[in-house]
Formats: sequence, C-alpha cells, structure tokens
Amino acid sequence: MTRFRSLALALAFAFELAACVDPTDGCGGAPHFCGDGACNSDENASTCPDDCDASLTIENDSTWPVSTVYVWPCGSDTGSNQLSAPIAAGAEITVEDITSGCYSFRAINSDATESWESDEQQLAALQRGWTWTLTTSNARTPS
Repeated sequence: MTRFRSLALALAFAFELAACVDPTDGCGGAPHFCGDGACNSDENASTCPDDCDASLTIENDSTWPVSTVYVWPCGSDTGSNQLSAPIAAGAEITVEDITSGCYSFRAINSDATESWESDEQQLAALQRGWTWTLTTSNARTPS
C-alpha cells in the first residue's frame, strides 16, 4: 500500500508540474511584477514604464517624402535623426524601443521646404505608443 501511495503522490506531483505553464499562477516559479526588468504580457509602456519601452509610429499622409525625424526629451535640444531612409508619401514607419517619457518630435521633408513639429508627448500614455500623422495641411515652412 505504501508503494502505491508513493506512486500516486509522484504522479499527482508530475501532473501538477505539467499544468504549471505560467509562473504567475503560483506554481512555484517567481511571479512577474512591474520593475522586474522584463516587459511581461500583462504590462505595457503605460502600466509599467520601468520595464516596457514605448514606440512612435509616423504616418506620412503628406504629398512629400520625409527624410528627417528628430526625437528629443522634453526640455532639451533637438535630438538625432531617427530615419535610415526617407518615409515615402503614403507610408509609415515605427520607431521602437524609446524609453517611456516626455518627448518632442520634428520632421522635415526631403527638399527641406516643409516641416512638422509636435507638442510634447508622453509616450507612455498609450499602450502601443503614439502615432504622429503628417499631412500636407499641417506642414509649415521650416524656420
């Protein structure tokens, strides 16, 4: 009877381990939490900016290709160009892995005759980041 009981306990333990897929459910793994250094499935840039980076999607709905997009922290000078190639008219790109926080953006078309400048944006405000739409009507002459 003792052998049967030991076998039954071993099988029960094996089934419990096999059912333990997500360590957040108390199956013996370390629970996930905001601040553990990993952006887990229940976290995003808004709910846990310590673990999750934000993104910026730039939609070019203007009639010009955009060759330069600057991104810089609020209150500082103009940052570096984030584009490796121009954004064609009608296309979009997403800049990933931006540390959550407050940023300003400036875009300039390929022949430097038009530009766009954003207000300061909190990139952690939305779950999937922020979308900036550039149109012909909201462009201005660069200063």
